[in-house]
Amino acid sequence: QSYRQISEKSGRAIHKLEAIHKRAVRKLRKELRQTVKELFDLNGRSNHDCVICRSPHRAEIDKLIKQKMPEQTWRPVMKQIREAFGLKITTPQTLIGHRKYH
Repeated sequence: QSYRQISEKSGRAIHKLEAIHKRAVRKLRKELRQTVKELFDLNGRSNHDCVICRSPHRAEIDKLIKQKMPEQTWRPVMKQIREAFGLKITTPQTLIGHRKYH
């Protein structure tokens, strides 16, 4: 069915349905990544568009991201990454998305 048809049946806006679909696909990819790797000896989709995944300092950056406390903002983490590794991350969404999906 098309987004328009689903929108008419559910009463939800098309842009909301597109966002739900996008989140569902991301979650499915994340959940299936290990199975695909084991069954087909593949690494799944490359994260070539993620600046953190492309960085040679990814392991160290991942440690900084994990050390962030929930009550702390992302600003100090972004500053540490920029100063230590020369990687300019301009939005917290980059770090949040990397932590969640990669």
